[in-house]
Order: sequence, then structure tokens, then C-alpha cells
Amino acid sequence: MSVLPPYKPEEFEEIGSSNNPEPNQKPDTQYHIENWIEFMPKVALRHNTGKAPMSYVFEFPAVMEAIGRVMEFGAAKYADGNWRIGGKPDKEYWDSMARHLAALKRGEVYDKDSGCSHLGHAIWNLMALLELNHPTEIINEEVFRKQCEYWLKKRAK
Repeated sequence: MSVLPPYKPEEFEEIGSSNNPEPNQKPDTQYHIENWIEFMPKVALRHNTGKAPMSYVFEFPAVMEAIGRVMEFGAAKYADGNWRIGGKPDKEYWDSMARHLAALKRGEVYDKDSGCSHLGHAIWNLMALLELNHPTEIINEEVFRKQCEYWLKKRAK
């Protein structure tokens, strides 16, 4: 990518050119664009370094649908967005998750109250626990980067 050259007003303000407009007349911006176009990037810039690759979640369409259905049922039962009020202790999310996993272990695939997957309910409880009660505990950046580098190097061998 090229670096823009320093702006030199004398190159753009020639006497008698359309870039030196009379009072109340707009300058010829096309002239400016044509002279700078070679320095513009060919692809839009994005500053995503260090940001989570959120597209990975789309590799789990069944999970996304299960969570969507659990949330749809919750909106009907309690109110849309009610869960965001929070204020519940961690224990309530752990207990609910454990009940859904125990039911699944007993062979029940679907929750009798909602008709949604017990796994979907269990996952939703973990998501709510993280989102509401532990939103700053997403990653230990130092360990994460170190381990990613280690495994990328190991795989490259």
C-alpha cells in the first residue's frame, strides 16, 4: 500500500485553474481525486487485527438455531429481552444448566415446558452466565496468544 504524498497547496491552486474558484464557487474536486487516486488503497481498509473472528460461530448452524428457539420461547414466556435484566447469581444459571443436562442424560431430548432441546437450554444458560455475570472474562490475552503461536508452529512442522 502506498503512503499519501505530502499535501502541497501550490500544486492544486494554480492561478486561473478551475481549482482556484471565484468567491462562492466550489473547487474542482475531480481534479484533486484524479491526482490522488494512485495513492488510494485498492481494497477498503479494515482494522481487525486482534479482534475475534466472529464468523466462526456460523460453523454451528444447528446450535445457532437451538439458541434462537430457546430465546424465542423465553421472549414469549417472560418478555423479549427480559434475560438482559440479569441480577441472578451464577448458581441459578449453573443449576438450570445442570437440570437440562441431567434430563438429557436420562434420555429426554426435548424440554417438556418449551419443546426446545435440553442441550439448547444448557448452552443458553452458559451463554447468559458469561454475557451477564462474566463479560470481562472472555480471554487471557497473554496465554491465548502464546498458545496459538505454539500450536500454529507445531502444526507447521
